[in-house]
Formats: sequence, structure tokens, C-alpha cells
Amino acid sequence: MTRSSVYPCWRSPLATGIAISAALLSQIAHAQNISFDGTLGRSDTLIGPNYTIDPNLGQTRGSNLFHSFRQFNLNTGETAIFQSGANIQNILARVTGGASSIDGLIKTQGSHANLFLINPRGIVFGANARLDMAGSFVATTADSLKFPDGSEFSATNPQPAPLLATNITPGLQYGPRQGTIRNDGQLRVAAGQSLTLLGTTVTNTGILAAPGGRVEVLGDRVALLGTGSINVSAVGGGGTVLIGGDFQGKGSVPNAAQTVVAPTVSIKADAIGTGNGGTVIIWSDKSTRFYGTISARGGNEGGNGGFIEVSGKEALDYNGTVDAGATRGIPGTFLLDPTNIEIVASGGDTSNLETVDEFGDPNLNGNVTRLNVAAINNASFQEVVLQATNNITFSVPIDIQGQGIKLTADAGNNLFVNANVKTDARNITLRAENGVFISNAEINSNKNDIAAGSFVAIGGRKQVSINNSIIRSRTDSASSTKANTGAIAILSTEGSVSLDGANISTTNFDVGIAGDIIITARDSVTIRNSSVFSRGNQGQILIGESRYLDITPASITLDNSVLTASNDIPDIPAGTQIDAGGISLIANRSVSLTNGSEVTSSTFRLGNPGIVLLGTNGGEVSLSGGSGVLTRIEPQGIANLTSDTEFAGGAFNALLGRSNTEVVGSTFVLTGSLSITDNSLISATTFGTGNAGAVVVLASDEVSLTNRGAIFSRSSVDKAGNPARGDAGGILIGTGSLTIRGSGSGLTTATEGTGDAGVILVFADNRISIDGRGSGIFSSVLSETAQKGGAIGLSARSLVIKNGGRISVNNESSGSAGEIFIEAVATFLDQNSRISATTRSGQGGNIKLNTAVLNLYRSSSISTDADTARLASGIQPGGNIRIAGIPSFGFDRTIVIAAKPGQDNNIVAKAFRGRGGDIFIFAGRLLDIRQRPEVSATNDIDASSQFGADGFVTVSTLDIDPERGTVQLAGDLVDASQLIAEGCDTRGKLSLGRLTNAGRGGLPPSPSDALADDEVIAEWVSGDQFIAQEPDAESENDISRANSSSISSTQISETPKKIVEAQGWILDTDGNVVLVAQASEADLQAPWLSPSSCRIP
Repeated sequence: MTRSSVYPCWRSPLATGIAISAALLSQIAHAQNISFDGTLGRSDTLIGPNYTIDPNLGQTRGSNLFHSFRQFNLNTGETAIFQSGANIQNILARVTGGASSIDGLIKTQGSHANLFLINPRGIVFGANARLDMAGSFVATTADSLKFPDGSEFSATNPQPAPLLATNITPGLQYGPRQGTIRNDGQLRVAAGQSLTLLGTTVTNTGILAAPGGRVEVLGDRVALLGTGSINVSAVGGGGTVLIGGDFQGKGSVPNAAQTVVAPTVSIKADAIGTGNGGTVIIWSDKSTRFYGTISARGGNEGGNGGFIEVSGKEALDYNGTVDAGATRGIPGTFLLDPTNIEIVASGGDTSNLETVDEFGDPNLNGNVTRLNVAAINNASFQEVVLQATNNITFSVPIDIQGQGIKLTADAGNNLFVNANVKTDARNITLRAENGVFISNAEINSNKNDIAAGSFVAIGGRKQVSINNSIIRSRTDSASSTKANTGAIAILSTEGSVSLDGANISTTNFDVGIAGDIIITARDSVTIRNSSVFSRGNQGQILIGESRYLDITPASITLDNSVLTASNDIPDIPAGTQIDAGGISLIANRSVSLTNGSEVTSSTFRLGNPGIVLLGTNGGEVSLSGGSGVLTRIEPQGIANLTSDTEFAGGAFNALLGRSNTEVVGSTFVLTGSLSITDNSLISATTFGTGNAGAVVVLASDEVSLTNRGAIFSRSSVDKAGNPARGDAGGILIGTGSLTIRGSGSGLTTATEGTGDAGVILVFADNRISIDGRGSGIFSSVLSETAQKGGAIGLSARSLVIKNGGRISVNNESSGSAGEIFIEAVATFLDQNSRISATTRSGQGGNIKLNTAVLNLYRSSSISTDADTARLASGIQPGGNIRIAGIPSFGFDRTIVIAAKPGQDNNIVAKAFRGRGGDIFIFAGRLLDIRQRPEVSATNDIDASSQFGADGFVTVSTLDIDPERGTVQLAGDLVDASQLIAEGCDTRGKLSLGRLTNAGRGGLPPSPSDALADDEVIAEWVSGDQFIAQEPDAESENDISRANSSSISSTQISETPKKIVEAQGWILDTDGNVVLVAQASEADLQAPWLSPSSCRIP
């Protein structure tokens, strides 16, 4: 119910309370005196109006003085003076007769003793009641006081005073409470002391004061009514007020079942001058109705705000006003913590309590406490804490004004946000033990020129779900304060986070740091149809990472969603550097971008783009459905990435261990496997000033680029056609296997601007496969200004290029084409595939190929062409081609270079008007390809120039001819210590122990000679066991099996296979070389060598 509807109902209860008090006073009106009961001394009756209570009328035990009264009453104007020696610390007075009516002054004299007044039959303090004492005062209707040694001081069973030798305090234990206490007077104790009223029903309409000390109003039912007030304000700091119990019903003080605070009641715990505000607790175990005013402010000259709690464990009706602010300090805290909380509109029904009197039985109606939103919005001077043991529901908008104000909602079960929540410049924290559910709402933490940071934290232990909602943290104005924007953290420690139709953002329009956005969970993070962006200086987006909890999700999914970190702040002076933040997506099993999702870090001004990191713990990163991961220097961007030491965004230098380098503007993928497909890409691009960043992929299993899946690093042109002023970056891939398949798929570094092309490095433990026209690995200069070409370096056990695939360095300007370096145990080109280094009007590039086996099929080629534009002024020479073996694998020469006859497979280094390039081939044997001018239908090696001098072609082979027997080696090439044949047991058929000339291919120089263990022998198969075919089928097998370790003598089978002389060799579907005993002339190949043994198991 509203405040206006509640207020009239207090009149009847108040009148009832006054009538009760009048009846109680009338009962004791004829015996208004002070008399002793004789249990601790004489049974005297004192004569007023000033009653001097001598210590000799009681009993002293140590520092404690005990009195026992039959009656204790004071009329208006009368005084009771408790005298004691200087050593007395506590005066304990029990009343064993009727109820006490006190309308005069109670005073202590002679010491700073505490006074305990015990009357189980009730105590009434009239309007003229006063206190004058240096110690604390306790009035209670308990039947006894219980002491630490187990003894007690009872008013219902009077006994001699306990033999206490130790000090006691106002916090001792009380026996069962019987009577009521009412105060209409003005009860004050000295600064720093305690004032306690403890009964069954305790009502206060007067004044209770303990400057800087403690006031406790405790009982089964507690009411602060009328114009009553409580004040513990003091210089140096406010005191403590406990009404109905301690913090959340904990502690040693007894808790009320019902607590009521009327609208006209005020409670103050302020600091005066300097100091912190005090503590005020309003509590009940069942129902609390609070309509009054509480203040616990910090000092005006300095100090923090205090702490205020208003709670009912089962039900709370709150429609009051609180203030725990601080003019020159940190605002305090306001806590509301019943079982369930629902925030409802002003003017609505804010309570499920039906008031009959101040202690009318509550109608709990589901234990839901409805809080008037105005009461929350008006709490603008302190942190507001809503804490429910079950659920919290925001049904109407909350807008808390005031700088530095915090809002915290903490639910023991679920938290539902169905309306907007806004604070001005401070924190919003939403937590739930089970789940947080935000739907069709806006959560906003704004600030304007406030230096202290703010944040929005959303945490559900089992689940966080945000649908069609906006969550924002921002700093609005640019100034000299360099204010930092608060972070946004969305966490689920034991479950999942789901965003659908959400907009999550941090923005800083100042030069301070933009806030980070952190989203993580234990199980999964799903972001669907949503945008997440951080705009400003170094604001990061961290998905799967947490600075607050050590948890990483099993999976991250982005579906039709955008993550953006940028420095697009137009109001900051152009010469001020502001860097864009980085973005990371880290999961244990999988990171998936699908359905057009984008992850972008970009710079729009002076400043660098950030790092983008995608990682799994040996799992999979996948991009599909037109998704992208981008780092960009926009046309107006000016990145600080122009020095040679920061090439490719510094990523290559960092990986090579060089110091003082930058890695900004680069993308890193660290995972087990990476799949990019269906028009998806990873790119690092510059449209403005500065080098493009690098793309670095470390995938232990494989990298797959299919169906226009691509990785780019390029220096481009903007929409107006203006070229970028910086180099293309680099691409570095380390993986088990690399597969590029389908038109438009591949790796590309290119420059369309004024910079140079970049570098591509691929290290594959097993295989690199390029399949499809328009697919490949490219480093290009696409502008016509004189720029340097790029470079491509590849290392793998096998390299397969087919169906029009390409490896190319190209320069459309007058600069050199670039360099290609390839190291592969086996290299295959098939069906119009190319390895090329060409230039439009400059010098041809260079190709260096180190391979054990090179095969060219169906119009495939290796070429370095210069002056492809055929300009009349072109005089640039062709590039060079060098083909040799792999020394690290034990092959100084390529074992065999083979081309299918009549298929136009070529190795050419040509020029137009300049000199042709040079070709150097170091091979064991050439099959069906030889030096001659390039013409169609033949397999040619050509280094000619159309109008200039021809280049050199150097072909160095071993001239092995199977029809002419073995090749005699020069004596100085043989280690004499290795000429001793260590043959296998010949079973007496051959004579051993003589020196022999070691042959090759597993055979000795003479058919009658023995095999040597350090020779090599190939595993052969007959023609009917294996049919020769061209390598047109893709396989995941490792070509390195042809170079496997030697077969030990312990592995020889019981029934040795017959050794058949090899007649040729073929390629299987995996690109492996297999020697065959029978082969057609077209299929004859040079033998592949493997370590020998005497038998083939």
C-alpha cells in the first residue's frame, strides 16, 4: 500500500498504546515510590522526591553493585540517584513487585558505572523521563540476567547477589522476557555509551540518544511510533542502531518477529564534521514495515557514508527514505534483503501486509515483498543493495540519480530484469545463485567527468540469459579528467551464458581507458543476433577470459553477431593517440563463428588496432557462412607500425624472439584445427597510414580453407580509390596439414597502396594441398607504383597442387616479383597448376625448390616471367629457378623430376626484352622433360628471352641409364672405411670377407655380391598388385612414410618374400612413391630409396 494509505492507520494503534500506558500508570499511581524487598539488605522505603540509593542498601560483589526493589517508580519531577564507589563498574537493579512507571530522572553518582534495570512485569518511561549517567543504560523485562560463570540475577526468584568477581557488560545474556516496555520520554546516555530497551513488546514514541554509541530496541515485537526519534550522531563518526535485531538477523542479540517504523520517525547515525556514517539495522524474522527516515551520512568535512539495512526475513513493506551519502567521501550502503523482492510502480500496492494495528498479523501471500520503485530511485546518496533469499524481479524501470551511486541485486534463486535499470556513474551488480534472466530491458551505467571507474557485473551461477536487451557502460563527455569507463562482466561460474538480440557496449568519449567487456562461463557462451562493442581507448572484449574467475567455457558460438573494438572517438584532438582494444575468444573445445559473424579491431585515428586472439585447448576454431575475423587501419587511421622492426605488426619479430617489437593489429589463432569455409576469412588490412598486421595460425592438427575460405593481409585502397600508405602484413601458419580447396580459397598478402607486399610462411608437419582454380597461396603487388614484391616460404613433407591451384608472387608494378622458397620431400603439380614468380614490368622473381621428388602433370609449370606486359621499354631480366634436394633429409639432389609425356609441363624463366632468367637443376634423373624452347605439347625447360639474351640452364644429373648398368663412382667420393661389405649369412653359398665396391639402390656392383646393412633397398610390388595412376585423389596419408626408419634385422619374417628386381616406379593416390616390378614405359620412374635389410617382411 502507499505511504498515504498507511499513515492514517497509525492513529488507532497509537491511541491504543497511549490507553495501555495510561491504564498501566493508573495501576501504580497509588504506589509511586521506591522500596526495597529485603533480599539483599534492609526492606526500606525511600522518601522522595529525591531518592538517594546508597550502596549500603544493596550488596557489592567485586566491581558490581546489586540492588533488589519491591517497587521502583518515579513521578514527574522526582529523581532516583544511584550512588556507588569509584571502583563500581555495573549497578544491577531488579524489581520484584509490580511494573515500573518512570516519569522523572534516573541518575548515577560516584562512578561511570553502567545501570541495568530489570522488571519482568513491565517498564513505562513517561514523557518527562530522563537519564543522567556516565555509563550505559539497559532497561529490560527479562526475568533475570545470566552471567558467564553460569550464575544469574533473577527478579522472579530473588536470591542473594551472585558472587561475581569479574566485570560484566551490557551484552550479557538475558532470561525469558515477560512484560512490555514503552518510552515516551527523552532517554540519553553519554557519548560512546549504550542505551538498550529489551522486552516482549517494545514501543518508542520518545527520544533515544547515544552520541557515537549504541541504541538497541529489541523484543518479540518492536515499534517506533509517533514522532519518536533515535540519534547516535557524533563528532568523529556515527554510532550504531539496532531495531529488532542485528545484521541479517545474525549475532547475539534477540530478533523480533515483527518490526514497525512509522512515517514520522527519524533515525540518525551521522558523522558530524569529519568521520564515517554509522550503522542502522531494521530487522525482523517475519515481517518488517518501514515508512520512516534513516540518515547515516559521512561528515561534511570528510568521511564515508554509513550502512543501512531494512529487512524482514519473510516479508518487507518498505516505503521510507534513507540517506547514507558522503559529501567528501565514498557513499554508504543501503540493504534490503527479504525472501522475495518485486520492484513495482509508484502508487501501486507495495505491501502484502494487511494492517489492523501496528503488530497486525501479516498476510504473507507467497512471501513476496513489493517495493515501491520511488523508494529505490530516491535512495540517491548511497549504494542500494537488494538481497533476497529467493527471487528478485524488476518489473518497472529504476533510475537512481546521483554521482557515485551503486545498485546491487543479489538473489538466492533467480533474478529477473524485465525493465530498464540505470544508475549515474557507478556500479550495477546483478547476481543470482541460480540464474539471471534479462529480457526487453536496458541496463545503463553512465558517468560524466567522474574519475573513479564503474562497472556492470552480471553473474548467474547456473545461467545468464540476455534477450533483446541493451547493457551499456559509458563516459559521455570529453574533458581533462581522463576518466575511465567501467567494465561489463557477464559470468556463469557453473553453467552457460546466452545472448540473443543483445547489445553490449562500453564507450569512452574521453581520453581515458574504455571499459573491458568480459563474457565467460564454465559450459558455453552463445552470442546470437547480437552486437558487442568497446569504443574508445584500449577497451577490450574478452570472451572466455575472466579477470575475476579462473573459468574457461567448453565452447563459444557466434551466430549472426558482431564483436567490435575501435578507437572511433571524433571529439578527441587529432594529435592524441588512442589505441583500439583487443578481442579474444578462448574456449577449451571449440570456437565457432557462423552466419555472417564478425570479430573486428580497427583504428579510425592516430592509434593502433588491437590484437585479436582465437584459441582452444587442442580443439577447433571454425569460421563459416560469410564470417570474418578482421584487424583494420581505416582510411583516416594512422597506426604507429611503420618501422622495419615492426614488420607484419611485429608478430613475426616476436615469434623470432626479437625484443622491443609490437604485435598490435595482428590476429593469432592457437588451436588444434582451424576451418575457414563458405566465403569466410581472417584478414589484417590497412586502408590508411601504417602497415597491415599479421595473421598467425598455430594449429597442431590441420588448417582447412575451403569454398572461398581465405586468410588475407593487405594494404588496400579505400572506397574513394585512395591507396593506403603502408606495407601488407604477413601470414604465418604452423600446422600438421594445410588444405586449400575451391575457387577463391587460400592465403594472400597483397598491396594496392604505396607499400610493399608481405610474407607468407607455412610450416606443415605433413601435407600442404592446394586444389581448384583460383585457389592458392599468393603474395602480390597490385598497384602500378614501384613496390617490392613479397615472399612465400613453404615447408612440408608433401606439397600437392592440382586442378588449377597456384603458388604465386606477382608484381604489377616495375618492382621485382618476389621470392618463393619451398621445401617438401615430394612435390606434385597436376592439371594446370602453377608455381610462379612474375612481374608486369620489373624483374622476375626467384623460385627455390628443395624436394626429393618433383612431378608435373597435365599442363603444370614452374615459372619466373619478367615484363609480362610486353612493354617496349622493358629490359628486366627473368627470375631464377633453383631445384635441388633437401640436405637435411640426406638428399643433396632431387632424386627425380618427372613429367607426363606430351602434356605441356614446363620449367621456364623467361623475359621479354631483358635477359632470360637462370635455371639450376640438381637431380638424380629427369624423366620426359628436357631443356628446349617452350612449346605446347612438350615438357620443356626454358630460360629464353623473346628479344634479349637467353639465360643459363644448368641441369646436373647422375645420368643413370638402367640399360647401361651401374654408375662407377669416383674413388674420392667413397669413404674407404665403408667399403667393407657386412653381408647377411649366405649359408655357405658365397665367400665373405672381401672388399667390394658398394652399389646403389639396394644392389651391389655384382649380382653375386652380398648385401650390406648400410645399403638401401626399396619395398617393391609387382604390377598386378598395384596399377599405376595419376595423383588425382586427395589423401591424408603422410608422404614421409617413404622415408621411414630402417627395418631392423629383428623384424624379419619367418617366410621371406621373394626379392623382385624393380622395373620402374609409380605414384599412389596419396602421392607416395612406390617401386614396381612391372611397369609400362610411360610409368617408369626413378627409384625411391628406403633403408635396406636382407629381407622384406
